Formats: sequence, C-alpha cells, structure tokens
Amino acid sequence: MTEILVCDDDLLQARSLSKTVKLAGEFLAEDYGQSVSVSAMGSPQEALAYVADRQVQRGIYFLDIEFAKSEMDGLDLAEELLRLDPQGQIVFVTTHSELALQTFQRRIGTLDYIVKNADLDSLQERVVATLRLALERLTRLNLVKKQTFTYKVGRQLRNINTDDVYYVVTTPFPHKLQLVAKNLRAEFVGNLKQLDQECDFLLKISQSCLINPKNIAEIDLRTRTITLFDGEKLKYARSCGRQLRELKQN
Repeated sequence: MTEILVCDDDLLQARSLSKTVKLAGEFLAEDYGQSVSVSAMGSPQEALAYVADRQVQRGIYFLDIEFAKSEMDGLDLAEELLRLDPQGQIVFVTTHSELALQTFQRRIGTLDYIVKNADLDSLQERVVATLRLALERLTRLNLVKKQTFTYKVGRQLRNINTDDVYYVVTTPFPHKLQLVAKNLRAEFVGNLKQLDQECDFLLKISQSCLINPKNIAEIDLRTRTITLFDGEKLKYARSCGRQLRELKQN
C-alpha cells in the first residue's frame, strides 16, 4: 500500500485533486502491483501530524506552495516531510509557476511541478504521468530494500547485501543481536522475533537464530546440523526439522 497525501489550504481543492489522484492510482495499480491510499489535508500541520503518527515511509505528496492560513509554506512543508520520510516523492501543484525556481534553490528533490490553471484533461494526464514516475521510483527503492539488510550501530545505519548475510543470533544481552556475514561480525540492537517477521530472506532454525538459506552448504538431518559455505556449523531445533527437511529436498 502506497500512501498519497494531497495538502492544500483550500480543502475543496485538496479533495478535488485527491479524487483525480485516486483515479490515477487505481488506473496504475495493476501495472505496479500495489494499491494506493489517498488522503486530503487542509493544513501543513495536519499533514505532518498524519505522517508522523502513521510513520509513513515512501509516501507521495502533492503539495500547494502557498498556505495563506499558516506561517509554513509548501516548501517548508516539503522539507519537514522529507525529514520524516527521506524517500518520499514530492509534487508541487500550484498556480504560482514563478516559484518553481525556489525548489531548486532550496535543494528540495521535487518530482514534478504542476500548474493548477491547466485544463482538466491536461491536469489529469499530468497527474497520471507524474504518479507513474513516482511509483516507478518507489518500486526501484523497494527492490533495493529487499536486496539490502539494514542494521543500526549506535546512531549509524549500516547496509549490507542480503546475500552476504550468514545468520543473526541472540546474545546474552537483552535486545542485542549479533550479525554474522561475509567478512563481518557485528552487534546491534534488535528483536529476533520482529526481524523474523520483517526479513523474508531469513529462515528461523531455533528460538535464538535466523539463517540465510542461500549460504547453507549442507544439512545433516541425523545430527540436526547445518554447515555453511564458510565451514561453520550450527544446530537447528527439532521443531524446525520439517522445514529443514523440505529445504534439503528442494
């Protein structure tokens, strides 16, 4: 599900544009295999609260430039949204075409700049084209995410290719896990159960260990032992025997 927000201090215009965006999203949904949820907001504060509360990531934001009833304008809003959602896609929809240059001066990564006074057919075509581009970008970002394992050490986020991950195991310290990968051992804060739910590429072999099946060299069903390509051996729980047996057969 891709979240799309339309924000304009003229709520009627926001709702009108959101209908156009929703129709475009439904039209493109089959091409990109993902549905969209479209919400109309009447103020920057409302939009920011929505994104923060729902922890929206990789959203698409159609924003007016000027908000007469707020000290925050559309450029300020875009910057704040990108702090909350760094990979969000920003689209400005406004009558003020002369302000387009400011988006470049303030280094706001804008996907498109749509002028409101275009006729309805032109507006619909532009929204479809812009939304298609946004969904293409998000699809590529999601693919990169699936190929990357991200973990946090201190305040730093670190990324490695999922193929390089051997396994993740609990440590004697609460909420701390150990990552074992190609030429790497690192400890990071995490929850194994949550990791099991979030990382489809990892397979649970015990209450304390998740393993990457791509790096299994051999499975010994008699001793319940897994040998990795680097020669390391791991024990798996009896309760996981069935899925390891199926993995060995396949």
